[in-house]
Amino acid sequence: GAGQEPVTVAGGFSLKSADRISTVNKSVRILKSNVPLLDSSYLNTPVLALLSNEIGALDLSNSRIDQLELTANTINRVVDLSNTRVKESRLQSFARRQLKLDGSNVRPN
Repeated sequence: GAGQEPVTVAGGFSLKSADRISTVNKSVRILKSNVPLLDSSYLNTPVLALLSNEIGALDLSNSRIDQLELTANTINRVVDLSNTRVKESRLQSFARRQLKLDGSNVRPN
């Protein structure tokens, strides 16, 4: 997409039926990539690590993640973690009001 197309990393929840949840991977690691929009809403994964990326906007809303790591990324717009549940997180600093946490148990470090 010449750096213009959104990227979707999906797997875990059925949007048609809330009781259908599965784990389709052991980890998702993205590093040193340029992504205009990363949509990983409704993701169910043991590990999600985004390291040293350039990301326009990031949607992780409604996800279930055991270990979440967001480190050394440049994220230009919103980071949506609304209704996301994590067991452990390591988050980089974000600009004021850039991080959406409504209904989430994620806390900035």
